[in-house]
Amino acid sequence: MELSSHLITGSAFDDYKVNEKLIETTPDNSLTLFDKGFYSLGLLHKWQTTGNEHYWLIPLKKMYNMMLFRH
Repeated sequence: MELSSHLITGSAFDDYKVNEKLIETTPDNSLTLFDKGFYSLGLLHKWQTTGNEHYWLIPLKKMYNMMLFRH
């Protein structure tokens, strides 16, 4: 990912518990990049619903099967 036009405001390297602490300090209108080891739907839902316009991006597992539904 090319980030020369974006600002990285912080990073954290620790166990999974640090993510809960970072939710409150994440600025509004932000995108958070997670490592592929964080597959906690509860954490990702809380991250997205706390604050205003909190988005997250996480790599998919290699064996992930995806189905596309169209209306």
